Amino acid sequence: MEDNFVEKVANLKFKEIKEVFSHVPVSEKASTMTSIQIVDDIEKDSFYFRALEQENIMLNQNQIDAVRQTDGPLLIIAGAGTGKTTVLISRIGYMLTVKKIPASNILLVTYTKKAANEMKERIGQIPGITPAMKSQLYTGTFHFFTDFT
Repeated sequence: MEDNFVEKVANLKFKEIKEVFSHVPVSEKASTMTSIQIVDDIEKDSFYFRALEQENIMLNQNQIDAVRQTDGPLLIIAGAGTGKTTVLISRIGYMLTVKKIPASNILLVTYTKKAANEMKERIGQIPGITPAMKSQLYTGTFHFFTDFT
């Protein structure tokens, strides 16, 4: 009797959850194509993506678009393990090496000090990033930067 009751409750809850999420837009599954196939060697910035590929960083089309978007701030929202950090560090590398934006003009804000330190370390591993560039980047947490107000 109890198993039947639990099953009925579970089915009702599943239907409620399904109804709630039925109105949420779902993105298409990302293509399996990477920068190897997407970025043509004749493109001005192909050298950068080839260097990333040498470091085993292969980006998909949406990630490449985010890396190339360098006018103004960028907010990336995605699930765990989807490459958000890789996109952010690749974008900063792109800004420094392709767009020649001074490192001191870049601000990287994260939620935790651990994440900020990890990102700065990973940025230093991007091809073309010098120790001087890495040291001039402003990285920190939201809390750190709001303490100045």
